[in-house]
Amino acid sequence: MPIDNVYGIPRGGLVVAVYVSHLLDKPLVLAPTRSTLIIDDIADSGKTLLGYQMQGYKTATIYYHKKSLTKPDIYIYDTKGEFIKFPWETKNTARIDYADR
Repeated sequence: MPIDNVYGIPRGGLVVAVYVSHLLDKPLVLAPTRSTLIIDDIADSGKTLLGYQMQGYKTATIYYHKKSLTKPDIYIYDTKGEFIKFPWETKNTARIDYADR
């Protein structure tokens, strides 16, 4: 299936999706269609991507963690179990407790 556009999963996926949409010269959309590449920053738990993959969407991430429930169709790095903190996250906005790291 050809990729006609790009959708970024809100929050972390939006930054990456904008970048990829420029690279591929494909429009960034607010709602995915069947020919959309779904993008997120990381497949950590995999819950978000799993829902999209079960519906037949192609998925892409920057990072993939082996404990994820699903593996993205495209990813750049394996986390190798490391904690990943993205530049667009801060101590106040991240979904994890930094005191535990």
